[in-house]
Amino acid sequence: MILIQSDLWLFFGRFHSLVVHLPIGFFLLGSIFFFLSKRASWHFLKKALPISFLLATIGAILAAVLGWLLAAKEGYNGGTLFWHRSLGIATAVMSGLLYLHFSGRFHQGKNLSDWGLLLGITLLTLTGHLGGQLTHGSTYLLDYAPPLIKKIFPRKHVQEQAIAFPMNPDSIYLFEHLIRPVLDQKCVRCHHTDQARGGLNLQTKEGLLAGGNSGDVLEAKPQQGSTLLHRVTLESNHVKYMPPQGLPMSYAEVRLLEYWIDHGYSFRQTIADKGLPSDILDLIKKEYGLSNKRRSYVEVHQVSAADPSIIHALEADGFTIKKLSKTSNFLEVIYRDSIDCGLLQHLIPIKDQMAWLNLSRTGLTSTCLVHVQDFTSLTRLQLAQNPVDNGGLIFLKDLHYLESLNLFQTNIDEEGLSYLEGLEALQYLYLGETNIDSLKRDEIKTQFPNIQITLN
Repeated sequence: MILIQSDLWLFFGRFHSLVVHLPIGFFLLGSIFFFLSKRASWHFLKKALPISFLLATIGAILAAVLGWLLAAKEGYNGGTLFWHRSLGIATAVMSGLLYLHFSGRFHQGKNLSDWGLLLGITLLTLTGHLGGQLTHGSTYLLDYAPPLIKKIFPRKHVQEQAIAFPMNPDSIYLFEHLIRPVLDQKCVRCHHTDQARGGLNLQTKEGLLAGGNSGDVLEAKPQQGSTLLHRVTLESNHVKYMPPQGLPMSYAEVRLLEYWIDHGYSFRQTIADKGLPSDILDLIKKEYGLSNKRRSYVEVHQVSAADPSIIHALEADGFTIKKLSKTSNFLEVIYRDSIDCGLLQHLIPIKDQMAWLNLSRTGLTSTCLVHVQDFTSLTRLQLAQNPVDNGGLIFLKDLHYLESLNLFQTNIDEEGLSYLEGLEALQYLYLGETNIDSLKRDEIKTQFPNIQITLN
């Protein structure tokens, strides 16, 4: 019985959008009659004013009642609804006062007619505008507006510009960067904080997880799957198909949503996660031009050019220095002779520009690496064929952009590798001919699953 009653109220409530045009029409018609009646030849129109505003008042009251039922059942709420209701009631009151005035039952000042009509038209306009926002979303009038008008009236729910993706894939979240914008564009118009149709608010993560009047929209239901996915994959002529207006979700958008829901709808999953299947990665690359391979620090950052006089002094010390490319200020630094630890301090002035450092076969010891820890822009470090042991690796823990580390023919063993676990950017690790136990090679690869390790 409760369900039947609820549906019945909703049935009547949805007539609000039909009935609401009646008071608008009668109020505007009465206003036109009034201003025309100021001319002697049209003075007879004054006789029609009472009936026009009486019908406008009746229509406004009926629209308000139906609108109240609709809002209660369709999930409308928030400040927009409050002001729409308040101004709608004020319009009905103003219309009633004008009826009483023009019918001779209420006289309050000589200018009541003029100012009352202007106020009534203002209230009517504002009420209609807010009602349109509730029904079609705040961006409805501006979706196809010229660029100049869009700039003057920025839209709230729809992003105007292309999404600015983070530079590295481990910062590109499947939901936040690929799925949320689709929901914002195609669902939030009807399911946002001020108008949660069906009790569903898709404007926030909390609202998405909370679900709507029919319960959870992400968890799979028997013979249907998740409600959200079910609604966007129905036949377009189905009464419950979503979105009911505008462009539907594309195949790529539906497929990403399906994968995200079926695999636990994590808000922390990135496109760099190893669990993403190849078809999803291919789809992301095709539709968004995104790759799951981490971009190098030198690709996504820029630095000022190093002082030429400092470069010249370092070359006099025996360093070979060259740019990584013609368009980059990042540098490769090589030293080929036996090195003195203090000499590494001379590199401090170019530490921001130095991305590659080759100190192989220089007799470098672990104590010398205390100076290397200051070279925080390093992405490639070669320490091969040096008497470096486990103690030296602790000085590398702050090289957060380090992608390649060559420890070939050094004195390190598997225990020292624990110092490298915090190097999130590390992709290549060369450990050939070290003191690592050959029986523990599989354990090492398990310890560093995201790193390509060379042990030969």
